[in-house]
Amino acid sequence: MRLTFQLTQHSRDEQLLINVIEFLGCGKIYQDKEAHIFKVTKLLDINEKIIPFFEKYPVLGVKYKDFID
Repeated sequence: MRLTFQLTQHSRDEQLLINVIEFLGCGKIYQDKEAHIFKVTKLLDINEKIIPFFEKYPVLGVKYKDFID
């Protein structure tokens, strides 16, 4: 089992994902057919960068339940 944070955007929004990498200081971008995928798989980055970000700026709605899990 492996913990992964993933954010998928349309290919026209690649620059947005590049900005996310610069802001968080972690992750990589992968290209799918019509999308770009920002992924963080390093546990240390998830624990020290991704989780604190979402604790400070919580997501709303159904995605919040996923985050709590």
